[in-house]
Amino acid sequence: MKQKHVDYLQLEIFSMNIFDTLKSTKVQEKIKLIYERMAIDICADHPSAFWNRKKHIKLDFWVI
Repeated sequence: MKQKHVDYLQLEIFSMNIFDTLKSTKVQEKIKLIYERMAIDICADHPSAFWNRKKHIKLDFWVI
């Protein structure tokens, strides 16, 4: 029982350390930079999810 309580407290301390690290301005700036790079890279290659949506709909029927 005591070991479970100790494990729980260790996990809570670990979680608090992560939350404190994520709140730091340096980490927030890095997250923002990565987010902006991903948005630019993805949007540059794929301007719209529906860009080629109707490309497959065109059918040519030939009368023999």
